[in-house]
Amino acid sequence: MQRGGDSVNEERAAADPQAPELAELDAALLEIDGLRQALETRTVIGQAIGILMHREALSADAAFAQLVEMSSHANTKLRDIASDVVAEAERDATGSGDLMRVGIRATGRTR
Repeated sequence: MQRGGDSVNEERAAADPQAPELAELDAALLEIDGLRQALETRTVIGQAIGILMHREALSADAAFAQLVEMSSHANTKLRDIASDVVAEAERDATGSGDLMRVGIRATGRTR
């Protein structure tokens, strides 16, 4: 016999009076984790945009478009490409490098 979702939830709540609060807590923790990941992703993408703006004399929109292009060509998530760009810049702290090597790998272009 199939029961509706509400009656199943009511039975669980009757069996464990804290079940609704625990479910809410679990949902809140998942939301917090998702927001934390989104903030970290946004930060690294912003850093990569700034690096490309500086190194390639691009506008913010053009730098973001370049990241999108690199991501598309490499079939890699944008946040991963951005992370690679930031890591490459950290390794090349002197600022004497050409276009990010990660960008050259992703697009297949050379300067």
